[in-house]
Parts: sequence; C-alpha cells; structure tokens
Amino acid sequence: MNNSFMNKSKTRICHPQVNFSMKVVSLDTDNPLVWLTQHLPGESSFVLAHAIDGVNWGRIENSNISFSHEVAPSIAPPPRVEMLQQLRVFNEMWEWFFWHDGQYWQQRIIDERTADISKPAIDEDHLVWGTLADSERAGYSVLSDGAQGLRHVVPLAAPNMFPTKRVVLQVRHYIDEQPNGVQFIALSRLVHLKVK
Repeated sequence: MNNSFMNKSKTRICHPQVNFSMKVVSLDTDNPLVWLTQHLPGESSFVLAHAIDGVNWGRIENSNISFSHEVAPSIAPPPRVEMLQQLRVFNEMWEWFFWHDGQYWQQRIIDERTADISKPAIDEDHLVWGTLADSERAGYSVLSDGAQGLRHVVPLAAPNMFPTKRVVLQVRHYIDEQPNGVQFIALSRLVHLKVK
C-alpha cells in the first residue's frame, strides 16, 4: 500500500493494490460470543456487535475483552447470542466477521498479513453517531447527539470533541472488475475507530 493516495476532496484514500487472504468457515458452536472469548487474538482490536436490542462496542487489549455494556449498562445492552445479528472484530490488518445464515453461525476472515488475493481498495471514514462526548469511563466515551438525549458508548477516550472533532469508523472497500470493465465493491471490512 506504498502507492496509496488521497482523492481531491480528501474523503477517501485509494490503494492501487492491497494483498490479502479471505476465507469463510462455519463455526463449530452456536454462540460466537463464547467462541470469541475462547479465541481472543493477541493483538489490540475493536469489537462491534449489532443486536436486535442495540449496538455494543468492545475492545480487546492484552488478550482481555471488554464491552460498552460493562462500562455503561444503562446505555448499552448486554451482549447476548439470542439477540445478536452480527459481530465484527477488527484492526488495521484483519477482520473477523460473524453472521448467522439461518442455520449456522458463519465466519469470514479477511487478513492482510497473508496474501493470495490482490485488489485495489478504497478507505473511507464513516462518521459515528454523536457530536458531544459526555463522559469517559475506563477508556470508553459516552457520545450524545441532538435534543432527543440519545447516547452511544464507544471504546475510545474522546473528550472535548465538539465542534472540530468526530469519531469515525474507517471502512476498506475492495474493488473488483466485471468482464466489461465496470468496477464494483466486491467486499468491505472495518479497519479502525478513531477521533478525527
């Protein structure tokens, strides 16, 4: 990714080629949350769990996992497999993506430390909901936005954001090409969560 460049509007980073490997496997368990605690990566990474009852962020540091529910139980729901829709564990080099196909839990692994695929890629920052950091506890910040009083808990220390800084989620899109030359986003993964 040495030849990477930013587009003119400075909203995306373009990579002419990114080398990675990808595999999809069926999990040998009916609970990816338990599986994750048994297979914690040794590297720092973020966790994002989408569930029927809300979103739960997490962080893995020194082979320990924490969730936003532990820091702010009145805001973030507890991570429960019966409510879970999808789960992502990610850092700048790889992502584990878990989803239920109606019968089994599946896992897709994209890893840029190993390579058998090479594709162009685009990185873009998605604004995370919340313009004000209300408080910070144990490395997590409670973000709020608007007059409704809705709050969101992210695994970042994000004090004094307003008005010039925002929490962003960096997403990498891998590009493929159809036989007629039309390019399209073949797959995407989460890369990083940061204050920008």
